[in-house]
Amino acid sequence: MIDLILLLALRMVSYFVNLMRIFLGKILYFCRGHDSALITNYPAFEVAQLPRFNVTCNDCGPPGSTIPDRYTSHAGNGNATFPTFTWTPPPGVNVAEYALVCEDPDIPVPGCSQAISIIYNIAANKNQLNDDDVRNAKDPDDTSANIRLRWISDIHDSPYKGPGALLGHGTHRCFFTVIALNAPIQLDRNRPLNKDRFAAELVGKVVGWGQWHGVIRDG
Repeated sequence: MIDLILLLALRMVSYFVNLMRIFLGKILYFCRGHDSALITNYPAFEVAQLPRFNVTCNDCGPPGSTIPDRYTSHAGNGNATFPTFTWTPPPGVNVAEYALVCEDPDIPVPGCSQAISIIYNIAANKNQLNDDDVRNAKDPDDTSANIRLRWISDIHDSPYKGPGALLGHGTHRCFFTVIALNAPIQLDRNRPLNKDRFAAELVGKVVGWGQWHGVIRDG
């Protein structure tokens, strides 16, 4: 009997927590569209006529498609799969490496485009990034030898847990930006590692970029 009462109590708590989340999401619904805070609007991208290149995602479809749950936080327990992205190298420039930034400009935080995941030190001879690549990426504090890919995130403790929308806040957009660089990214591990620090390191190194975006369903 006690177990049944506890179960019912837990369900009631869960129900009211979800109601509060929906209520909060509805209140904050119009706090979205912070496109000016996307990585491509940072100073490193102000160079005139930066080459653009094509980025595709066969796992999710053409730009603007709804991203399947398995590639978002809706996969549950941090088990989101990183969708495979393929790009065409920018013509006429020497690329030292690539970086990929995944961000959500529709989170209900004024002026913020949240960095879900930043993968950098992608080899210049690669034109594709997949889930296996990302799972093997290391954080900047790992000083092991022979590390290629590294990652940072504003919110997660692993390379990729997927974007997600606050329950009741409506759909969100998620942008995946591939950046071509003429010199390697070398972040100082003794300073805070976040999107702003990463963006500062890009200044003078960006020689082209491409972008794919999709839609995340309401939480």
